[in-house]
Amino acid sequence: FVHEGTKRDDDFVDGEYVDREVYAVLREEWSG
Repeated sequence: FVHEGTKRDDDFVDGEYVDREVYAVLREEWSG
């Protein structure tokens, strides 16, 4: 997996905004 970025204050959970980390994998790298 490759970290593509951070979406700051993307979700509202338990009364506060939290960041969301975005990861990706290329089809060629996926062995599943």
